[in-house]
Amino acid sequence: TPRGLLRIDAATPVMLHFLMPLIKPFRERYPEITLSLVSSETFINLIERKVDVAIRAGTLTDSSLRARPLFTSYRKIIASPDYIARFGKPETVEELKRHLCLGFSEPVSLNTWPIACSDGQLHEIECGISSNSGETLKQLCLSGNGIACLSDYMIDKEIARGELVELLADKRLPVEMPFSAVYYSDRAVSTRIRAFIDFLSEYIRTAPAGAVKEG
Repeated sequence: TPRGLLRIDAATPVMLHFLMPLIKPFRERYPEITLSLVSSETFINLIERKVDVAIRAGTLTDSSLRARPLFTSYRKIIASPDYIARFGKPETVEELKRHLCLGFSEPVSLNTWPIACSDGQLHEIECGISSNSGETLKQLCLSGNGIACLSDYMIDKEIARGELVELLADKRLPVEMPFSAVYYSDRAVSTRIRAFIDFLSEYIRTAPAGAVKEG
């Protein structure tokens, strides 16, 4: 039976919207495993931070790491009904440029939104307000501060409830953002790590539609 401490790192939105519903059933299945949950908004060095598994978006550049694909997310452009009532609803990229956009201070790559400009390039926003936290941007957006572009898994519930409105949906390009469980390959994969990653994969396969998008 797997036992001992398992250290998991993920950005706050992944921790809240993806991992949180799994913690109780995982602990019920593996009561001997204790969990340490840490939120880092940027990519970290697993060894320096003593992390066993990190949940991360994007592709790996470090050959000493292994990755198990988990699910694929798509980013949506959103605003609150209050913001739209006050400032209107942009229907084109040109109109979007006149609005206050909420962006990332890091990674700045997330300020390239999945809609095309007239020259065919993806639109790069100028931030009126920026943060390194997707959850902070979501709260700013919910309270009417501007337009944001965030992953579907963290905003679909609010869109369904009418608290956020998707904008430019007909112009959005299907730019995938794959999420993976990342761990070091140069040490024997502990039974704790394997149990956790297998549990994640199993959950994604059996999750209700819309809970996560399988990769």
